[in-house]
Order: sequence, then structure tokens, then C-alpha cells
Amino acid sequence: MATQNCTLVGSLENGAGEATIVLADSTKFQGGLKDNVPEAKGTFRMPNGSRFEGEFKDGKPDGKGTFYFLDGSRMEAYFKVKQISCF
Repeated sequence: MATQNCTLVGSLENGAGEATIVLADSTKFQGGLKDNVPEAKGTFRMPNGSRFEGEFKDGKPDGKGTFYFLDGSRMEAYFKVKQISCF
């Protein structure tokens, strides 16, 4: 499925399932979706190579997770961050 801003690859039933969302800037989410947005566990990869692995709710990193920085360091914490959605 493709929209103006992203591509979705995976099998969804009623907007839920496992899939990959790739945004126009190469930002990528891989993991569970509900209502076509990230929900449950997943990995969010930024174009610069850093990434967040953890829990998502309503399309946002929300809950326990780990942010991996480009220098190899990491931060484990509870997160609430900007929404990731293209639908």
C-alpha cells in the first residue's frame, strides 16, 4: 500500500498486524500496527542510522524502550515521543 508520504509493506487485517512503514525521508518502522499506526513492540529507524526499539501506543514511542545513538551508546528509559503516522 502506498500513500503520498509513505509505503506500507505487510499483511494487515482491518488495519492490524505486522508490517513495515517507510516514510518519504527513509524513516522506517517495523513491528505491530493497529488502526494502521504503530502499536505494541517495534523498531523505529531514523535516516541518520539511530534507532528506537521498544513499545509503541497510538503511533508513538510510549513505554519501555532503548534508543541507540550513532556513537554506539544507548539509553534505556520510558519514552513518549512524536507520533509516527502517514494514514
